[in-house]
Amino acid sequence: MWVYLDRAIISQVMEVLGAAGKTQIAAIIEERIQQDTQDAKVDARYREAARAVYQVDGELEFDPTAVVSKGEDAGAYVMGWQWVADEEIGIESDRELETVDN
Repeated sequence: MWVYLDRAIISQVMEVLGAAGKTQIAAIIEERIQQDTQDAKVDARYREAARAVYQVDGELEFDPTAVVSKGEDAGAYVMGWQWVADEEIGIESDRELETVDN
């Protein structure tokens, strides 16, 4: 699971872990944060390239905080959003969609 937390939330989590005596867990998290911080600039460049080369507004889009997964080869996967219209899955109305959800 991937969850985006801003620095303020991370600081609060670290404070709580420290107060609870969970210093080993806090150290592991802090190490991971340091690595992620180093990777963030490179990840931003992958996101920028994905938007510049592949993004088509309303069809395929990439969030500013999209997950980047570096591959074994020279490159990375960037998580994006592919639009799928209701008609493409055989749903013709909002009412029919409500029936499918229930």
